[in-house]
Amino acid sequence: PSYSFGGVFVNGPHLLHGLMDTNGIFQGKYHYSITKALTGRFQAQVSPQVPGQSMVQAEVEWTGSDCTFNVKAINPDLAE
Repeated sequence: PSYSFGGVFVNGPHLLHGLMDTNGIFQGKYHYSITKALTGRFQAQVSPQVPGQSMVQAEVEWTGSDCTFNVKAINPDLAE
């Protein structure tokens, strides 16, 4: 069986969330509220045991009164 250990840190506009299991797989998220309408996000997953399961994603989202604009960049392989 596998166990997971997690932690959450919140301080004003910052939110950090991390999870690590006994197999060495790490998942982390960081959210930053730049303004009420603009948010930045960063996510990462590192899997030393399973090839092709590691990734990094960065995202910026702007929310208007009647629309939302989102830009994402994903790197599916940390080695490249």
